[in-house]
Amino acid sequence: LDRVSLKDRGLKDEFILLVVFVPLILSFIPDYAEYVQEGFKALEFVPEYYWYIVGAVVIDTFGFRSMVRYLLEFFSFKFRGK
Repeated sequence: LDRVSLKDRGLKDEFILLVVFVPLILSFIPDYAEYVQEGFKALEFVPEYYWYIVGAVVIDTFGFRSMVRYLLEFFSFKFRGK
């Protein structure tokens, strides 16, 4: 990334990409695969509201707000029968 975009946006994008892909990569390394499995088992006990917060942070960071707004409007019209 160029310096201008890093200055404007910070390192949030890179951090989220690391959080998402490091467990995937570590799953293929025998010494770390067990730790990844234990971590995912521990995530089963995270409260549901926390996942909504995580989702909102990812949506905001990657700029998906307009896409989510469109999907919400689409499905709300679909369920209302309009």
